[in-house]
Amino acid sequence: MSDQPPEENEPPQRKVTRMAIVRSVTTTVVTLIGVGACVGGLLAILHPETPLPSEWNPLDPLEVAAPVTPLTSWKLRRALNDAEMCLTVLDAAAGMTPRDPFEASESCHIRNRVDLTSVGGARLDRIETSCA
Repeated sequence: MSDQPPEENEPPQRKVTRMAIVRSVTTTVVTLIGVGACVGGLLAILHPETPLPSEWNPLDPLEVAAPVTPLTSWKLRRALNDAEMCLTVLDAAAGMTPRDPFEASESCHIRNRVDLTSVGGARLDRIETSCA
């Protein structure tokens, strides 16, 4: 039966080379390392007792007194786009008093107004500004 020629519809048998096996094993190992690094990174960020400092944790809110990191500008943009988060950050870092919104019309308004009287240890004359 093995002396018969292969049928025309059957694909030719592929020979598995050593290089193909090495490439397949290498791809599997690199994929597993990548998945492990992603899972480890997520655990480092999401775990309640993370060893990751707050300034390097993208889920922690902005702290004005924290050292500047590559995440600082992203955290600042996030705080500026969320009025409640902005007020929380300002309250922790500055002497501020929330004010009532000024609404002349739907297209002319100043919402989330605050009065700043100090930032960090520096005293200021009262400055009216808006948060977010």
